[in-house]
Amino acid sequence: MAYALPDRLMPSKPIPPCVPPAHPGEAQETPSLPSWAAVEDRLAELAAMPADWNDDGAPPISAIALQVTRQLLLARPMLIGLGDLFPSPDGGVLMEYIRGTWDLTVEVGVDGTLEIFGFEIGGTGKLYPKPYPVMDADFLRALDAAGGPAWR
Repeated sequence: MAYALPDRLMPSKPIPPCVPPAHPGEAQETPSLPSWAAVEDRLAELAAMPADWNDDGAPPISAIALQVTRQLLLARPMLIGLGDLFPSPDGGVLMEYIRGTWDLTVEVGVDGTLEIFGFEIGGTGKLYPKPYPVMDADFLRALDAAGGPAWR
């Protein structure tokens, strides 16, 4: 799967991120979750992106990728306030967020295939991409385990 480059992302109205604590171990204030309307607005922005949106021949964002992204956010609404959704140059969707001390990405491919990958911020841990053909219990278990302790 392809990965988005910051210089080729379409400007967006981001979903407000969760601000990580200034120091590891410091208590983190839980932000109020943005409304589902903000998620739908962002998905609509992604759906409206034309072919060649990155000036490098990228296809429009796949309807299947958008549908699976919506299903994922419905299944794990705690992700809504943690990061933003970005287009990937192959027509999929990237969800990037910070969880604990991890910088994680979920990529939804044009065919609905999902991958989770990331790295430990300031550490040596790496989570290498592993494809999941569908969003099922195996994928959700892997997502829940990625980045450490249980969701709060």
